[in-house]
Amino acid sequence: MQADGKSRQSGGLQSHRYIPYLLIVTGILVYCSNLSGPFIYDDNNAIVNNKHIRQLWPIWEAIRSPAPSTVANRPVVSITLAVNYAIGQLNVRGYHIFNIIVHILSALVLFGVVRRTLLCQKLRERFSRHSGGIALACAMIWMVHPIQTECVNYIVQRTESIMGLFYLLTLYCMIRAVDSRRRYYWYAASIVSCALGMGSKEVMVTAPIMVLLYDRVFISGTTIQAFRERRFLYSGLAATWCILILLICLGPGSESAGFAKVVSPWNYAQNQCLMITNYLKLVFWPDPLVIDYGLPRQLSLSQTAPYILLVLTLLAATTIGFFHWPKSSYPAVWFFVVLAPTSSFFTIATEVGAERRMYLSLAGVVVIVVIIVERLLTYFQAGHKGLPNSVMSRLRYSPAVLLLIVVIAVLGWMTRQRNKDYLTAVSIWQSGVEAMPHNSRAHTNLANALAMEDKISEAISHYHKALEYGPYADVYYNLANVLSAQGQTDLAISHYHRALRLEPGNASAHNNLGNIFRAQGKLDQAIEHYRKAIENKPDHARAYNNLANALRAQGNYESAVRNYKKALQLELDRVNTINNLSWLLATSPDADIRDPATAVKLAQKANKLTNYNQPEMLDTLAAAYAAEGGFSDAVDIAQKAVDLAEAANKKELAGQIREHLQLYEASQPYLETSQIKEIQSQSE
Repeated sequence: MQADGKSRQSGGLQSHRYIPYLLIVTGILVYCSNLSGPFIYDDNNAIVNNKHIRQLWPIWEAIRSPAPSTVANRPVVSITLAVNYAIGQLNVRGYHIFNIIVHILSALVLFGVVRRTLLCQKLRERFSRHSGGIALACAMIWMVHPIQTECVNYIVQRTESIMGLFYLLTLYCMIRAVDSRRRYYWYAASIVSCALGMGSKEVMVTAPIMVLLYDRVFISGTTIQAFRERRFLYSGLAATWCILILLICLGPGSESAGFAKVVSPWNYAQNQCLMITNYLKLVFWPDPLVIDYGLPRQLSLSQTAPYILLVLTLLAATTIGFFHWPKSSYPAVWFFVVLAPTSSFFTIATEVGAERRMYLSLAGVVVIVVIIVERLLTYFQAGHKGLPNSVMSRLRYSPAVLLLIVVIAVLGWMTRQRNKDYLTAVSIWQSGVEAMPHNSRAHTNLANALAMEDKISEAISHYHKALEYGPYADVYYNLANVLSAQGQTDLAISHYHRALRLEPGNASAHNNLGNIFRAQGKLDQAIEHYRKAIENKPDHARAYNNLANALRAQGNYESAVRNYKKALQLELDRVNTINNLSWLLATSPDADIRDPATAVKLAQKANKLTNYNQPEMLDTLAAAYAAEGGFSDAVDIAQKAVDLAEAANKKELAGQIREHLQLYEASQPYLETSQIKEIQSQSE
């Protein structure tokens, strides 16, 4: 009997050692089908165009982030992106593998939290024999549920999964500390996890509260007793709030969250009642899944009353249940508390809802459902007490195992199907448009993706569809970009102006307008827009480069050099700018501007960055060698440039370089006249 009791208290520890491996293998099988999905939407600002992640040292540079950006005020996530970039630059495979690893680790920690909770003193007698199986069911269902695909496949949304991992670790380490001889090590691990979570996403603000409530419910019995027994832990957890406050106060500003926004807190809360209802529906029927739910809407009370009533009823039941049956109600409290920072009165103006917000909250619902099923099976077994023990065991476990296998198989299949949507930008936004046809932003992003695939007519159609649901600046801006690329400059100019009327500070619109006017020879207008772009975005390296091109075209070489150098201060490896400045220093008709030695160094750098296989860059290097008197080298380089240009069918460029080559063969440098060499000063 003593040995049997020990086995019961262990919760089948010896027989459940395989469970972590089962979770790992299942997680890999379910999510490995989308390792090649591209960067989408917010990935561009946070990863593709984020110059800060391109270096790991100094660390304070790596943790900086552009604003607005998904990684703003989230340095831990920025570091993970910098590590990914250091390993594989912009190869998406490494980023996807990291996201999958984080998700599987979170499932493993969730398994540990649930299992050790069921083995705590207050629940051990009831659940000890089946703690491993129940914990496995909870962790497995949570891991493979399709609603988690956004956090795994949408790369930058690792903000949610990393925060979720540290949230669970904060709780797990506290649980481990209770019966450990090295409790202070576990306390320290809990505090460090909480601190890292605070640096990952603001939702972590609720973690100390949930740890305290867990302590009260499952361990200490009262809040006061919890404080008395673990004063060190709770002091440390409370101190991590200071990290979050500092990040918000000192980090780049964000226009996404706050109280004084497009919608009032009350109206936002009305929107959230609809969203919470939808989240709960998706838990049990995860279709359709939506990548973008759009902006908060102005809603009337008559539209939202049923949803408000449902959410308030659930909230009231949770509150009452917590005071009367705290152990049974803790998962429901978890659901609401974790959702509270994003789905209550604190408005997030940029989106009404997101499935990633359910990343941690889903665990609460899953635990409730699994425990209910376990209780039903226990009740069913109790009705067959007269049967032999072997039969009763099969009656209880066979249906449970079969049901779990079916649920995991169905959810896993649905998740793999959803993974396919993330394989291309077009497919994920097409699914978004199909699910929410009135979402202007979804139409805009689908149009952007179609334009990238040169499906111009379809892209323009979706831009116009987006404009049917509101005059948004980004729609006009993106439509203007497509029209400009198609040579419809008059229409493009019109749409850029419409975008600027709605968003006067749109630096990219000013920059692109400047490019059009420069191509038309309207240099004064071009310079005006470039200066406005820089005024609205002082770190706009492309605008500095383009302004320098326009100034150079006017013959203002000194100002052109100054602006090229400013662009390079902002982005050291901007190849076009390096090439443009080198060309000017090598070929300027103004002897005071020419600096052949510097021109050679810059041209060598530009060619090194392009692997010496771009004819434009080689042409500049040849001109720099000639300016320095190295005509033999200039001839060799120019000939290689001609060969590459002809091989690429760039006949006009090949003809220009051949003219330069003839000068070098005659031991003469090339000097620019008033006719600017456009191929060397391309606008960006």
